[in-house]
Amino acid sequence: MEFIFTEKAPSPAGHYSQAIVSGGLVFVSGQLPIHPQNGEIKLTIEGQVHQVMNNLENILATSGSSMDKVRLMRSMLSALAHINPPGLSFPLVNCISDA
Repeated sequence: MEFIFTEKAPSPAGHYSQAIVSGGLVFVSGQLPIHPQNGEIKLTIEGQVHQVMNNLENILATSGSSMDKVRLMRSMLSALAHINPPGLSFPLVNCISDA
């Protein structure tokens, strides 16, 4: 088992790692829309999704993987209205919302 860390994604809180590689699979921890260098959080859902995807891409690259190898991704949204907003180049599928 290999623990993954990159400065190109936000540092995890507490005792978590950004990802774990085990058995040829990469398990990435949940990501927030935080810019890793300045802590900025965009106000729009599009900006937040873009940042989360950048964070995921950077973590996967550090682990030796990439987005084209992703087989399952779950999204937690604050409102169902955020599912598939205009301007995104990919659908937010398998979403869970708290509202």
